[in-house]
Amino acid sequence: MGSLDAYQQTIRDLSDRLVEAQRPIRILDAIKWDNAVQEDFFAKQFKELPQVNRDYYAKRPLDFDPAEYRQRFQELSHDIQRHLGQFNPVGVIMRRMCREYEMVIRLLEARGAPEFTRISRELFGSATDAFHAGDPNLADLGIMIAEALDNIDTSILLQNEEKS
Repeated sequence: MGSLDAYQQTIRDLSDRLVEAQRPIRILDAIKWDNAVQEDFFAKQFKELPQVNRDYYAKRPLDFDPAEYRQRFQELSHDIQRHLGQFNPVGVIMRRMCREYEMVIRLLEARGAPEFTRISRELFGSATDAFHAGDPNLADLGIMIAEALDNIDTSILLQNEEKS
């Protein structure tokens, strides 16, 4: 493969900055429960939500400075528009990714607060969202899949296999 032209190199440089900027942002690591919370939740047989609130997360700081990284994504978004233009298709995608990472940072800052749910729904959707008007929503699809899986055991298509 030959060397990149100036346009391709610009996209590569901006893309590398985007990858580097998102590197320390780990959503699941930032919201996961410690062992004590998990054990308590299991001991109560999942019938009582654990006390995971703002105070809990205040004791578990993020692995990055949220203000610094919000600024980093804003600057990167500005640089993408400056170098690629407002309507460049690659630039549009990359600027959208910058905005989404800024939202992810706001999401992680809202751990344990009601705002977390609102931002999460905006970023990832919810179980009541439908793909198309009139179609089943995600919760409905989950129920349909569960029913299909429940019926697998009684299906004549499957033979009982010897356990080994």
